[in-house]
Amino acid sequence: MQSLALLTSTPKMNLSDLVVCPASVVPVWVQEVSVHFPEISVQVLQKGNTFRNSKKECLWISSYTQMRRHKSLLEKNKFRCAILDEAQMIKNPQAKVTQACLAINAKYRLALSGTPIENSALDIWSIFRFLMPGLLGGKRELETELSQDSQKAYMLIKKQVSPFIVRRL
Repeated sequence: MQSLALLTSTPKMNLSDLVVCPASVVPVWVQEVSVHFPEISVQVLQKGNTFRNSKKECLWISSYTQMRRHKSLLEKNKFRCAILDEAQMIKNPQAKVTQACLAINAKYRLALSGTPIENSALDIWSIFRFLMPGLLGGKRELETELSQDSQKAYMLIKKQVSPFIVRRL
């Protein structure tokens, strides 16, 4: 709801917005838009309905799988805002879905996650690579710091990312 409110309260800039989420959550986003923000035009990315089909600005909703399948279309499209829901889905930097999400050309980016770190600090590194490339340095550099002094590395990560994290308690 907060993300949708943000989208409706900011200037459109003649660009569409994009939400990427797990396939099971796509209908939830569509329903929330139709119930609470009916003024937003929604398109669901799928075979036969791609970014090429839409001439006017709208909210595109895509599963992570569809994003991976339609990665080739991303270089030809620019979005106002790209939102990753369940952003921990891009925790593996080498995964094709992660590469597809990193290819999104958007003026603004937002990552939503209840579990930004599932396995290691590299999970949050991958999410911030989407949000703010370079903020946490390179992957190898971070891995080296974690292996040498993990406590110091964790404190540095916390210091770097905490100004950009809103946590619901």
